[in-house]
Amino acid sequence: MEGASDDAVALSSSVSLVLVPSLPAYFVLIKSSSRRNYVLVKINSRTGELQFSRTRGQDVFASEASAFEYLRKYGPVEVVGTGRNVLGYTVIGATSLLLLAERVRASALMPGGHVVQSVAVSRWHRIGLSLDGADATAAALAAGGPAAVAAAREEAARVAAIDKVTSFAIDGAHFFCETLDVTRPFPSDRPVGQPSWEFVWNRWLAASWTSVGLPHVCPPLVQGLCEERGLVDLDGGPFSIALLSRRGRLHVGPRYRARGLNDMAEPGNEIECELVVWRTLRKSAGPSAPPPAVLWSRYVWRRGSVPLWWGVRIKGNGIGEAEINITRTSTFKGSRRYVRRLQKRYTPNPHLEKESSDAFTMAPLPSAPNGSSGGYSAAAAAGQQGVGASDPSLSVPLVFVSLLRKGTPDKDRSESKLASAFDTLVGCLRKEHRLPLTYIALDWHEVDKSFGHEVTTEAFWSQVSGLLPEHGFALGTMQRVGPDHTHAATLFQDDGGMSRRSEHTETQQRPTTRGESSCGRGWTARWLAQQKGLVRYNCADSLDRTNVSSFFGAIQVFVEQCRVLDIAIALQASAGGPRGDASSAPPAAVYGEDGVRKPGAPATQGGSSGSVWQRDLREGLLAMVQDLGGGAGAQGGPSAEDGAGGQARLAAASRPAAASSPALSAMSNAASAASAAAGAAGAAGGALQAKLDALDLAGPLPPGWEAKIDRTSGRVFYVDHNTKTTAWVRPPPPPPRAPAPSTHSHLVSMPSAPDLSVAAAEAGAAFAHVSVGGGGGGYVRTDAACPQWAPLQPWDMLRADCKTFGGRISPGALSAAAELFLVNGDLAAWLYTGSQAMHSERMLIFEPIDSKLRKAGVGLYGGIMVGIKRRLHNVLLDADKQMQLDLFLGLKLQEYIPPGTYLPYKVDVTVPLDFPESDDEADPVGAIDWPPLEGAAGPAGGAGGAPGAGGAGTSVGGGGAPAAAAAAAAAAAAAARARFSSQDLLGAAANAASAAAAAMWEAAAPTPQQQVHHAR
Repeated sequence: MEGASDDAVALSSSVSLVLVPSLPAYFVLIKSSSRRNYVLVKINSRTGELQFSRTRGQDVFASEASAFEYLRKYGPVEVVGTGRNVLGYTVIGATSLLLLAERVRASALMPGGHVVQSVAVSRWHRIGLSLDGADATAAALAAGGPAAVAAAREEAARVAAIDKVTSFAIDGAHFFCETLDVTRPFPSDRPVGQPSWEFVWNRWLAASWTSVGLPHVCPPLVQGLCEERGLVDLDGGPFSIALLSRRGRLHVGPRYRARGLNDMAEPGNEIECELVVWRTLRKSAGPSAPPPAVLWSRYVWRRGSVPLWWGVRIKGNGIGEAEINITRTSTFKGSRRYVRRLQKRYTPNPHLEKESSDAFTMAPLPSAPNGSSGGYSAAAAAGQQGVGASDPSLSVPLVFVSLLRKGTPDKDRSESKLASAFDTLVGCLRKEHRLPLTYIALDWHEVDKSFGHEVTTEAFWSQVSGLLPEHGFALGTMQRVGPDHTHAATLFQDDGGMSRRSEHTETQQRPTTRGESSCGRGWTARWLAQQKGLVRYNCADSLDRTNVSSFFGAIQVFVEQCRVLDIAIALQASAGGPRGDASSAPPAAVYGEDGVRKPGAPATQGGSSGSVWQRDLREGLLAMVQDLGGGAGAQGGPSAEDGAGGQARLAAASRPAAASSPALSAMSNAASAASAAAGAAGAAGGALQAKLDALDLAGPLPPGWEAKIDRTSGRVFYVDHNTKTTAWVRPPPPPPRAPAPSTHSHLVSMPSAPDLSVAAAEAGAAFAHVSVGGGGGGYVRTDAACPQWAPLQPWDMLRADCKTFGGRISPGALSAAAELFLVNGDLAAWLYTGSQAMHSERMLIFEPIDSKLRKAGVGLYGGIMVGIKRRLHNVLLDADKQMQLDLFLGLKLQEYIPPGTYLPYKVDVTVPLDFPESDDEADPVGAIDWPPLEGAAGPAGGAGGAPGAGGAGTSVGGGGAPAAAAAAAAAAAAAARARFSSQDLLGAAANAASAAAAAMWEAAAPTPQQQVHHAR
């Protein structure tokens, strides 16, 4: 394949299911975006097994036309179905099942030009087989008698199993990427073919393709959300944010069937989330231009149900609140294994750490409110006492934020005993295993009801103010160092001349330079910092409260990410009142057409509003001039040299979006409609390519000028934002400018920025090719010329109240983040309960009254109805949903499918993990029975043993001195609760209660061995 057309084909994926009636036989014709060739895989008409020999001219072809020409030698052909990607294939009895993604939506364009596809429309194709056993079953049914009854029962069970597999909800709730591993936090250095299997949902369905040496045609499917938003900061600079959430598959099930731990030591509804922020430092503007460079940052957190053994009992046919039942024996078995699994996954990679003199150091918060570190001192002390000396993962600090209802002196709560057990668990793990765990208990509902949304948020910020700076976030640069996935000429082929090398050796090699890693084929990431801790948000369901609280935690980290990346999202304190005062007008031409800021260009007087990315979608072709300045890839897709993001680029890379999933709210439905409109505009991107290339070659426009395309005539015209006039004639080029003081001044001149030292110099050297004028342009901040932009101190907003926070941070940035969390919350709730997320309005405290987002959340009264709907839904449909989940994942096949059913493709139900697991049998904490029998030494049971609302720490009871200490701690907590005020809800009072509980535990708590019930 040669020429531009061949390259365009090589960068796309497609699949066709073809029937040759004369044989008769079915074939699957596949083109993977990671290969130059087409493969023709035959489905054995008797057994359903896939057949592929890697023979050129027989099942490997250079084009789709040559493959069809080969098939027509056997007679007429019929195309039964088409799609973009294969998502799975399996065989159950006499039926084979092929899952195709008919339509996908490019929901995110990650740095490096990696397009993440969300499944918009999927379809199952059922293919009947002439299996030997099928004839025997038909004969038994025809014979009648008991044998016929048994055969009919077995056949009905097989049909029911097939129906459950094919009715599993896929559309709108799953995503994949063919060029980058998205099963691990960004940027993963592992190839796509070596995913983190605990987040891969089509492992069973992909086993068939692996068996014939074609794992790349069936990409790992992740359940969750991946969405990007392209924004503009207050200084006119483009940047992007992306929210990714991955639901674990180690403990699947609906709400009332998957809570707490299971035998895999996995809590129910476990979700890994990450927020990625990046901006492009340089866009290529021609074939001889240097490769692009991206500055990126990533923050990861977890959310899930409480990690101990417990469940629920439904009362009143689902009308009343479910009763929580905690397993009485070995209540904490597997809890330590789960904690250690988290520590191992998020241990900083020593290879990515610079030498101590070169390391980037996140700026810590100078001092936490009330002189407290938010409880981190206990965790830090554990690491300083020798823990982790031999195993670095033992020193990774974890923060457990418990959002369970703890009740009040006059009102008990069903979750209070679970909260008390969680208190005990964390205390036992800290005491017995010296794990660096921090525990924050916040009865979000009760505090919010008593004091309101803003005070609850400020209280939460007070507690994490000393923790988030200690954990920090990942930070680095990305640069293309060789041919990547967009270079068709360098793609691999599946012909007989290619050995069956592993996907790892085919796709990428890990850099050997310290502090660097691969991030997709042809790209290298240079790490300036790694995240050094993890926050996990815990509640009964991992639905509403976890989504709200994680938003308020992540939004603080987001502000700091932007500060370090030199993204101007903070207004001056005197710029206006809270929210909405910044102008939503388009920014001035501070950046040239190549995406690089123009030195000396006038700074924008407007801000980045929430409508920036929506306006880009609405304007369609007009916005594409700037967004696609580097040229479109195959299928109108994003250019590999465009890492800034933006919805117009995504629309050009995607097919029309499907109808919105039930998980999405009214807000996301509107966004999907806008995305579909942009997708239609993107289909015309190829016709504009010549115009776009001509604009690139013509060089930059004068300051304040912008090129657009007339909708009616298709002609290019020019807008002078300085005089607010338009012209058909291109203005003369700008005069030469003096060189900028430093080509990487944005890295070293940030107000109050951390010292980047040698790492900053190396990062600057990577971008030293960014020239001034012509196609380059330096990026030099002109702070004095931007009256609205204001620098921030490190973690400055952690000390702010909600009114100050909402008044200083860019309205557009806050709206974009809130929208992503709203959609993510609805999706997670729909997958777990079949209903919309509740309490979403609490994330909108920064939104203006007339914000459209306020119509998307579920308010107080709507939440009551959603709660009732959830319980009824769980009672009626949970068993059916559990069967769907198990069968789609290939679990419990022997339970749902009759014995003797032909199943050629099976996988081990034990999911392979990235790291060796800890031993539960040797864990004394796992042998604890909770609550202990009356009179036994150990933690107190029932609601009375839990700290009050807002308290933190553990609560332990017993006889003698421990009982006295417990009584003193309870009195201290009650006194602290009485002293709560609207300004210091969880400040000194909560810290005092936490300290009292911690001291009580260290002084009086028995060892785990003493707490074990010896009568077991």
